Amino acid sequence: MADAASQPDPDALRDPPEAVAEGVDRIARAAEERERANRTTVEQLRYIREEIEAYLYTSDAIAKPPDATLFVHVDSFNSSSIDFLIYCFTKTTAWTEWLKHKEEFALKLIEIVEAAGTGFAFPSRTLYMQQQDAPEIVHPPSLSENVTKMRALKGQSSAGRNAGAEDGGDG
Repeated sequence: MADAASQPDPDALRDPPEAVAEGVDRIARAAEERERANRTTVEQLRYIREEIEAYLYTSDAIAKPPDATLFVHVDSFNSSSIDFLIYCFTKTTAWTEWLKHKEEFALKLIEIVEAAGTGFAFPSRTLYMQQQDAPEIVHPPSLSENVTKMRALKGQSSAGRNAGAEDGGDG
């Protein structure tokens, strides 16, 4: 018969409740951070764009127009990100100095994004093992007045071209 002292203690194989709670808290905080990053508003995007551009225009390390092109634009929407197109040049051509300026800019980007109240989204994947409810159907909002105006303007220009063609004109 095996000695009781040689048997593993079943309690020793379990995480203490504090460690489990800490792990759950860490997972919850990471999920909250992803959710916060995935809810960036238009106002936050504008703030981020303006602050990036202001930083570049006021940095002594960055070349300015007319000596060099400099612009910042919200560029595209990807699966896990909203991409900015940032086009600028440093004044230096020394690689180690350029690396220093590049790092300063990267850290400033983090500060700007966090000051805007948002964060960086990191790719994640959700796996649904069983769907219990039908997915919610979301209907888009009503079209804005600008769409109605655009359609009216397009209709007028099409009507004008068609009328000109019927009258024998070039229209």
